[in-house]
Amino acid sequence: MLEGSFDLAGLQIPNGATSAQYQLPVEAVDPLWSRNAGPYGSAGQVKPSGSFQPMIVTVKLGSSLQQDILMQSSAVQKPQWYGTTS
Repeated sequence: MLEGSFDLAGLQIPNGATSAQYQLPVEAVDPLWSRNAGPYGSAGQVKPSGSFQPMIVTVKLGSSLQQDILMQSSAVQKPQWYGTTS
């Protein structure tokens, strides 16, 4: 299950280069957007659960990359206090 993802397909690689490096940070969600933040929106949580040091990824032209992001000192997931809704 993806909690979040980045799609770097639209970013430009400099002319003549076959790869580029990008820094991936983790930031809080703007409170005005939190309702649309999947399971986090219903709880009003907008700050990351834990901490993360930004990482640098190297993207090669015409290839795909999958990178797991591990949050340090994150909270233990607890069931919602309310029952299943539809």
